[in-house]
Parts: sequence; C-alpha cells; structure tokens
Amino acid sequence: CRMSGMPRLEGGALDLRAARDAAKMELMRALRQDEETPLAATAIVLDPALSGPLGLIAEVREFREQGVHKIHHLLDEPLETDCDRVIYFIRADVTVTELLS
Repeated sequence: CRMSGMPRLEGGALDLRAARDAAKMELMRALRQDEETPLAATAIVLDPALSGPLGLIAEVREFREQGVHKIHHLLDEPLETDCDRVIYFIRADVTVTELLS
C-alpha cells in the first residue's frame, strides 16, 4: 500500500527514479530561500501545461516545506496574492510570456 500519489518507477528498463530525484532536487533548490532569512510566504504561478509534469516530481507537501503557501495557474488576469514572494514557472513560449506582460 502506497501513501504517496507519486508513480512507481522501480523495475523498469531505465532508472527513472534517479531522474525524478535529480529534477526534484533542482526544483527545491529553485524554491529555497537564503537560510539566514526567515521563510517568506511564497506563491507559485504555474504555466498550466507544467502542472502535470511538476506533479510527477514533487508533492504539494514538499512545496509547503519550502514556504509555498499558494499555487496558482498563470491566467490572463492580474494575480492577487498576499504572499511576500512570487515565483513563476513557465515554458519558453510566446503565448505564455505575453500573459506576463
């Protein structure tokens, strides 16, 4: 019985678990704040196309441990948040970047 919603990666022809672990480490490093600074409330704004792939490498609990209080999808409307810090995860796509301007 598994408690996690993460897909099982063991037993395959490729060691995808190592790839997932490396991607998770990089993602958490991007979220990490200076250790001397108190943990600021953080909002993440995701390109909707990245929600699924990010969900395959990290669970919401792990985002929360890094100070993430809210996760939003990038929309064609102003972002309203009371978080001190906002981090955007988007694809390099003209349509997506136009939403930021």
